[in-house]
Amino acid sequence: MQRYKDLPVVLLITTNFGFEGYGYSLARYFSKFTNTFVYSTKHYFDFSHYAHMIPTVVSTNNDIFVKFLGKMSYIFNPSHKVRFTLLRPEDVDLLVVVDPVICRIDIKPFSKATKVYWAQDTHAKKHRNIHFYSTHLEDYDLIYVAHSKDLDKYREVVKREVMHLPYAFDPEVYRPLNSIEKEYDISFVGNITPQRLQFLRDLAKKPNIRSFIGNAYLKDVNTIYNKSKIVINISQSNELNWRVFEVLGSGSFLLSNATEEISEVFKPSYHLDTFENENELVYKIFFYLQNENIRNQIAVNGHEEALRKHTLENRAVRILKDAHLIQ
Repeated sequence: MQRYKDLPVVLLITTNFGFEGYGYSLARYFSKFTNTFVYSTKHYFDFSHYAHMIPTVVSTNNDIFVKFLGKMSYIFNPSHKVRFTLLRPEDVDLLVVVDPVICRIDIKPFSKATKVYWAQDTHAKKHRNIHFYSTHLEDYDLIYVAHSKDLDKYREVVKREVMHLPYAFDPEVYRPLNSIEKEYDISFVGNITPQRLQFLRDLAKKPNIRSFIGNAYLKDVNTIYNKSKIVINISQSNELNWRVFEVLGSGSFLLSNATEEISEVFKPSYHLDTFENENELVYKIFFYLQNENIRNQIAVNGHEEALRKHTLENRAVRILKDAHLIQ
C-alpha cells in the first residue's frame, strides 16, 4: 500500500467501536502518529460467542475443566479470521488487540507486525479465564494488563514478561466545564451493586445532601461530574477503575475507596482522597463540603496529573514506543 508520509501502519482490533466507546477514542489517538485501521469483531449472540464464553461459565467451580476447554478450543473453537479488504496483512507494522475481544484472533497472517494485547478487567476471574484459555495471550509479542495486582498471575500463565498499562481517559470527552454550577454535593454514576449500596444508601437519604446516585447516559456523565462538588468512586474489586481517570479528567474532586492500586498511581490527599469505611466516607464528605479551597486545589492537582500522564494518547504513545515505532 502507499503510505501517507511513510507513517507506520496500525491495525486496532476491538469490539467496542461506537462513537461513545473508548475504542473510537483510542483509534483517534493512534492516528495522530500512524496510519490507523480499525477492525471490530461482531460475534455476539452467535455460536462462536457462546463457545468462547464457556470458560467464564464454569470458571467458579472447576479450574482444571476450564484449562481442558482452553486446550480443546484449538479444535472446536477455531481462531477468528480477520477479513479487512482495505489492508494487506503484510503491510501492518503493529497489531493491537484491546479488550473486550473474547475470541482468539488469527494473527499468523500478520507475521511482520508486532503483536500487542491489552488485557482489561483482569481483576475479574471470568475475564482472566478468557485471556488464559480462549484468547491465548502467549501468541503476542507485547502483553499489557490494566491492573498491577494481576501481573504475577499473567506472567505465570503466559511464561513471559507482562507489563502494567492502567486505564486512562479521553480529554475530549471528560473535561472541565468551567461555566457550570455545582448542583450536587455528591454524585456516584454507575451500577448500584450490593457492595456499593452499603456505602450509598444512607447518603441518599440525608436531607441536607444534594445527590445524584445511579446510572446515566455516557453523553451526560461528564456534565454530572462537573455539576458535583464531590464525586464518589467505589470499585468492585479494589481495583483502579476507569471512573478514577474519568473523574480526574473532568476536573472534579474525587473521593474513592482506598485501594493499593490507586496509591501506586496517584497521591491520596493530593490528587484525590480516599476512605476506608462508611464512617470515614461520611466524615470526609462533610469535611470537603465545608472546605471548598482544599477540595478545589486537590481537584486541580488531580486534573493536571491526569492530563500529564493518563490520557488515551499517553497509552497509545507508550505502546508505539514499546514497539519501537516512534521515539
